[in-house]
Amino acid sequence: MLKKRIKSEFIRILVFILFFTLLCGCKRKQSVWARVVNKDLPCLKGWKYIVIHHSGTKSGSVESFHKHHLRLGIGGLGYHFIIGNGNGMKDGEIKAGFRWKKQISGCHVSRAARYHNVFGIGICLVGNFERTKPTKKQIKSLVLLIKKLIKKYGIKTTDIIGHKHVVRSKIKLINNKLRVKFLKAKERTLCPGKNLKVADVRKKIDLK
Repeated sequence: MLKKRIKSEFIRILVFILFFTLLCGCKRKQSVWARVVNKDLPCLKGWKYIVIHHSGTKSGSVESFHKHHLRLGIGGLGYHFIIGNGNGMKDGEIKAGFRWKKQISGCHVSRAARYHNVFGIGICLVGNFERTKPTKKQIKSLVLLIKKLIKKYGIKTTDIIGHKHVVRSKIKLINNKLRVKFLKAKERTLCPGKNLKVADVRKKIDLK
């Protein structure tokens, strides 16, 4: 009986140690990812890209997309800016989301392309540009917003891209330094749609 009790107690201790180790490991990983999301380290500061999206919907607003993204489990509005089309927001109206106000990483591309979430400013125009075209006011607002952003953050015109142009990547934090590996694959999406040509937006960018 004594041997059985000792064995049973030993097993309990092992289970506890294993559980505690796993718990600590999960907390550590969550803490590391939280630092990436919040851009807490110097290596995570700043912005290098502007990533253009369409919502794929006829209407929408900061509030409606925020609620939808909460349901998706990504912590709320994944974009940094929304530009309205007259359905849910005024046509051409620009609104900043909480991620921009807090200067934290976006969640506007997939987890397989995290580098562009950390360093890419996500701008979403309301509309489905596979079926329709963005309004003139939307394009005007987009160009004005991009001009301000690239001037302030030194973003290159060539780094103004659509979601479908984003290259997938893997990132790690090692000793508070960012390590990134770019992959050959691009995001699997048609966003921002065939009727919103990023090349045409780039041509409209003129800082003179």
